[in-house]
Amino acid sequence: MKIELEMYPISVNRIYRCVPGKGLMLSKAGRQWYLDAQQELMLTKQLPEKMLEAPLGCALELFPPDARVRDIDNPLKVIFDLLQKANYIKNDSQIKTLGVEMHLPQAWSGFKLRLWEL
Repeated sequence: MKIELEMYPISVNRIYRCVPGKGLMLSKAGRQWYLDAQQELMLTKQLPEKMLEAPLGCALELFPPDARVRDIDNPLKVIFDLLQKANYIKNDSQIKTLGVEMHLPQAWSGFKLRLWEL
């Protein structure tokens, strides 16, 4: 299964906020990013035919929008949570092997992902 999304993931540092008495919650910016990403998956006809439930391998290419210093692991949780929200996978704990490459900034920004059953 392949996904190509022209939206670079929101930083995991911005996606959650701490609410006194309630703990960690999805921020307004986080909710909006997930909503926009799911709409983009629908518009580009990339929604899954069926949810994957087996152990998975994942290859991920990141294409940042600019030359700011970025941690390669920052977008991972955001992307994996998107896969759950869009019903690609049951849970991100299914991903048992992972390869990640971050490219230098270019005209296209977003990510490309490939999932396969192990």
